[in-house]
Amino acid sequence: MIIFSAICILVFAVLYIKGREIDFPGKRKGIIGIFDTAAAQSLLIIETIKSRFLKNWREKTVKSSEGEISEKLSALNPGVNKEEAYYGYVIRKLSLSIMVFLAGTIVASLTGIASMTEGSGYREIKRDPAGGESKQLSFYAGTDEGDFLIDLTVFPREMSEKEIDELAGRAFEKIEKLIQGNNPALDHVTEDLNLKVFEEIKPFRIEWLSSDPDLISPVDGKVCEVKKDTAVTLTAIISYSGHRYEKNYDINLTRKNLSPEEKIADELTEGLKSAEREKAEDEVFVLPERIGDRNVTWSRRKDYTGFYLLAASIGIALLIYRMSDKDLKDKLEVRKRLLKKAYPEILQMLALYTGAGMTVRNAFIKIASSGQESVNPVYDEMLLTCREMKSGKSEEGAYSEFGNRCGLQEYIKVSAYLGQSLKRGGTDLKERLREEISGAQTERIQNCRKLTEEASTKLLLPMVMMLVVVMVMILLPAFSNMDI
Repeated sequence: MIIFSAICILVFAVLYIKGREIDFPGKRKGIIGIFDTAAAQSLLIIETIKSRFLKNWREKTVKSSEGEISEKLSALNPGVNKEEAYYGYVIRKLSLSIMVFLAGTIVASLTGIASMTEGSGYREIKRDPAGGESKQLSFYAGTDEGDFLIDLTVFPREMSEKEIDELAGRAFEKIEKLIQGNNPALDHVTEDLNLKVFEEIKPFRIEWLSSDPDLISPVDGKVCEVKKDTAVTLTAIISYSGHRYEKNYDINLTRKNLSPEEKIADELTEGLKSAEREKAEDEVFVLPERIGDRNVTWSRRKDYTGFYLLAASIGIALLIYRMSDKDLKDKLEVRKRLLKKAYPEILQMLALYTGAGMTVRNAFIKIASSGQESVNPVYDEMLLTCREMKSGKSEEGAYSEFGNRCGLQEYIKVSAYLGQSLKRGGTDLKERLREEISGAQTERIQNCRKLTEEASTKLLLPMVMMLVVVMVMILLPAFSNMDI
């Protein structure tokens, strides 16, 4: 994984160095500009491969996709160059994907390096100083019978009496719950007890006594297998500043069937814990090479966090690249709704101005000028049309382009009416505009009803949830009073 990350970083550096000579519109500065440059070089390589080796596929599939996206970008940004807009858009989303992927790769590598520093073949574990934190570690114990996963708690160095006086505290009520470990209760014990509770009861010092050490070890709470239910008394003695307190816990051991692998793992665990407690005063605990009659080699449990992070970064980068097109589609849907919303208003103003004696051109320019402060895209399209007419484009052609850019049948129709009025002298324009206004108002009412129905449907689930909450609030006290 580290080699893969290094290769990715090297490839990114090469892309950036080679791409510095590429000049493209919309290039950003700073760190983001570096990723834009690498994305531009990557896109250049991809386009070269497609043109040389995937020519037929490119003509059938890619061209259609590029054309569709270019049309969407052109609709959202009237007047821009379609090719520049398309490649700028692809470079930006590719840049973001590369940024996410590279960041995930670096984090995954660092995680892998941290895991490797505690890899296989080591035996020394440095303890925390007196009063410090305990360490929860997992090992693979390699024996002739196989590898076994062993959990170990390495406690800090034992404190002197003076240190105990300085760090003392309180805790008795927690012991009964803590010593249960994975057992459901103390009267049904099949798993090892958790006697390592001194962290939770600082500054008290705790000692354990067992009425039968062969069944329950007072050192680490190791529970031996029994053939029938057996009662054992476990005594906890806590001391602080010369004072001693003790309490008895009645433990009922029940039978548990262990597999051969579980027995070996338990023997290794018990031997390892015993060795750890025997060397409690050492600053460095050395894992034993032999436990009982078995030779043991040690290695840390593998950590796959780095691989998970790498996979997640790749997935997120691909998702961002794919979701960018969906975001573009959503923007077009918003634009379409805004155009539909403004359509009746545009018709009414056209009918008003032309009816007052204005020419179609002057009416169109006045409407476009009145909407300069509006956020509706129809006014941007109208202003672009006005600029085209001022630059010398024919009036009829400008109106036709206006309808095509809007992309809605309503605007295509009204642009055709405006073009025809130039030829016919506007004799029937007023009548057609009145008909369009009537139809637009009817469609607007229908759209409002549709949106109302959709809102009611979306509110249905929250209303049902609120009803359930209210019913619970009403019925729960009633059932409580009835002792149900």
